[in-house]
Amino acid sequence: MLNLHLSPDLDLSIDKNTPSLKEQADVFSTAIIGTVKLTGVHKSRVVKLYARTSVLLSFFKFIAEQLPQELARLEDGGTGASKTKLSIEGRWLVMKI
Repeated sequence: MLNLHLSPDLDLSIDKNTPSLKEQADVFSTAIIGTVKLTGVHKSRVVKLYARTSVLLSFFKFIAEQLPQELARLEDGGTGASKTKLSIEGRWLVMKI
């Protein structure tokens, strides 16, 4: 289980227009990408992250929109779509690898 807590340095409850939103996205994206890379060692086809709060759920929705481009770049140099599919299912960010 991966448990991320960004407080107090990065606060998820701040306005979406603040500069630290990019930093928050970078932290979560890096953690998610690292988790996806581990599936080569630990044979998992689905990774799920749970949003404990409404703010975190909104943040996961943002990540689900932004992360596929980064994954495509890592998988094949950005020439196509990512093989990893991201979706929001209830309060879960679901990655199918």
